[in-house]
Amino acid sequence: MATRDEMIMAVKAVQNGFINQQQVQTALDIQRQMAEKGKVIPLLTIFTKKNFLDPHQVQFITTGQGVALDPKDPKQRRSVPGYKLLEKIGQGGMASVYTAESEALDGEVVALKILFPHHYKNAKFIEGFLNEAKMLSELDHPNLVRGFDFGQGGDLYYMAIEYVDGQSVQQMLDERGKLEESLALSVVLQVARALHYLGSQGITHRDIKPDNMLFDDRGELKLIDLGFAKSASSAEEEGVTCGTVQYISPEQARGRSDVDIRSDIYSLGATLYHLVIGEVPFSGSDSMDVMAKQVLEELSSDKTKSGAISQQMQYFLEKMMAKEREIRYQSPAEVIEDIETVVQGNRDLQFRPEQAGMGGGFELDVGGKPGSGRRRGSGPLKSARAGESSRRAGAETSGRRALRRPGESTRAGEPKRDPAKRTTSGSSMLDRLKKRRGW
Repeated sequence: MATRDEMIMAVKAVQNGFINQQQVQTALDIQRQMAEKGKVIPLLTIFTKKNFLDPHQVQFITTGQGVALDPKDPKQRRSVPGYKLLEKIGQGGMASVYTAESEALDGEVVALKILFPHHYKNAKFIEGFLNEAKMLSELDHPNLVRGFDFGQGGDLYYMAIEYVDGQSVQQMLDERGKLEESLALSVVLQVARALHYLGSQGITHRDIKPDNMLFDDRGELKLIDLGFAKSASSAEEEGVTCGTVQYISPEQARGRSDVDIRSDIYSLGATLYHLVIGEVPFSGSDSMDVMAKQVLEELSSDKTKSGAISQQMQYFLEKMMAKEREIRYQSPAEVIEDIETVVQGNRDLQFRPEQAGMGGGFELDVGGKPGSGRRRGSGPLKSARAGESSRRAGAETSGRRALRRPGESTRAGEPKRDPAKRTTSGSSMLDRLKKRRGW
């Protein structure tokens, strides 16, 4: 009879799509028949002898580790034609990631993502991996990681993407704890610009979280990992949940097939909550518990109304994380417009939270180095300063206009504006936002 550990491994193999329930039952029947003859045969031995599992799959379900290449081995270093592996820099559930020199790009260092061989028998995994690579190669936005090349090289499926030499927002949280509101809003603005672009292409990311946001060596943010991304034209089964439970929207948690960009806005709000509160909005004993809270529970007023965050920040969180998507911001452009309105108003007022007693302001003169700890030099967030060079799409307003100093003109001959004619208090500014968005 199969032991408890053997059954756990069998369930893991089924969940990863390596085998089906009928194959498990066949192996269990063989094991029972051999036991009746006095022979004890491990279930994994039967799986391999029946060719239900290959050695790569066995390694994964027994160790949790995918087969990785060794860049120090001369043969493995050239495993993917056209690339020279340099260093392993990461590993997820689908693939290992290496830095590599690209011959086609004249030796430029790229991030080479190689699908684990234990997924090769599952056509859906291969299709999803290549679809992500194709999507990245067709997209172009300064806040999205770029895709260069993908396909099958030798015996391996791979994609070559832009190498971002910096730390993730999650690493920043781990090192620094919660962030000041100005820095948190700079992060959210850059991600919102990427989402605005994705939305214009009919794409929903579906895995917005701090781990998928990287700062490059200039301090600019790149959104990565489109492994769960869904295009408007793609069919999706009802009842399938994807994403990271601490950040997914209620409709994602329910497994709805019609999720759209408003789901990403919820996840961006959950990320903003984590950035300024210092913890995820909902936690629980397991994933199912957290997903239930995403659907049923409101944000804790003890966290959002304690005075630790500003009234405007409270509004952003509640608006972005409304349970009903019809009440949320309806597009990333709306998010961008409201945040930049508050940023500009507070700049014009030379807002100081310690004087206003609001627990945090929106002065975007960061001055810090969000990429501290990188292998190369780091710099201030360019998007947090006047004169940023990031491109905007559609309805987004110019960063130069949104971040200029009080009275500063944007073109020759333009008269200086009188800051006194603008919003005169944080509360009246908040009232304007609520009125504009129908709250």
